[in-house]
Amino acid sequence: PTGYSYVYIHDMDIDASGSMYITGSRDSNTSKSYLTIKLNSTGVQQWLKIFKSPGTFQSSAKCVRVGKSGNVYVTGDYRDLVTSSDYKTIKYNPTTGDTIWTRKYNASPDYIDLADKMALDENENIYVTGVSHSGGQGNIRTVKYDSSGVQQWMNMYNGPGGYVDLVKDIVCDNSGNVYLAGASDYSYFGSYLTIKYNTNGVVQYTKVVDLA
Repeated sequence: PTGYSYVYIHDMDIDASGSMYITGSRDSNTSKSYLTIKLNSTGVQQWLKIFKSPGTFQSSAKCVRVGKSGNVYVTGDYRDLVTSSDYKTIKYNPTTGDTIWTRKYNASPDYIDLADKMALDENENIYVTGVSHSGGQGNIRTVKYDSSGVQQWMNMYNGPGGYVDLVKDIVCDNSGNVYLAGASDYSYFGSYLTIKYNTNGVVQYTKVVDLA
């Protein structure tokens, strides 16, 4: 938008009609906000939505996904006056861009929570994953919401060395199983990490492959 120094694009998705949803952040040098845009199949802008933290706090959208119903979901990092950075997930009406709901996840105690990836299953449940940091440590936390924004479960992975773990992607299969890929104990040596959860958040397997 005019008058702002930087716009960062982090992700995009396309719906069944070919409309494109692009999300990222708008940096005004004093604050950073979620920025989400819808373009129709011919590239004409339909709406633009900005979701801003209070004051000069920093927020950045990281991932956008479109559900089978057409509803649009955006997640990222959000900071407010109450807690450190948290996961913040928004559901938008695809036609108007109006906000249907917002949900915040804050790990306890008050870690720095950085949402990075999101996936939707066949029933439009939402799986948000990222890392919660505290000092030199960090663990992967994955949160499931139903399509109404009600949290169903949260599961955490903390590598055996207690260092920083990273998540790089998340996908769902047709049965509602959830798969994560990332790195375990990244800040020490680092190993490939894959985790499978069932639809209820129960770990089916955890595989750590050390290639050092």
